[in-house]
Amino acid sequence: MLLTAAVVLAASVLVDRRTWVRGEASRPAAVALGALGWAAVAVVVAAAVLAAAPGVTQRSGGPAWRPQVESQVPGCRTDPSGVVHAKTAPWGTTIPCGLVLGDR
Repeated sequence: MLLTAAVVLAASVLVDRRTWVRGEASRPAAVALGALGWAAVAVVVAAAVLAAAPGVTQRSGGPAWRPQVESQVPGCRTDPSGVVHAKTAPWGTTIPCGLVLGDR
């Protein structure tokens, strides 16, 4: 986050033409630096948008417990105080039936 803030701060300095324009001769340099600043902002925005898009996560390669939990829903309806065991080697978990049924 600090690096992103540094990029945005640097872009802000580049875009602020008052910092760079000291005369008519430096106007092309000011325009070029302003364009560079806006390009940096565009890269930050694009990175944020792409990072928010759904995709493969670290959890994607983990066990699929949902089918196991769904198959034990009838047992939870019979005994709401029970638990559901979901296992995939080497992982395992115990889930209270209240959470499986959506009663909190």
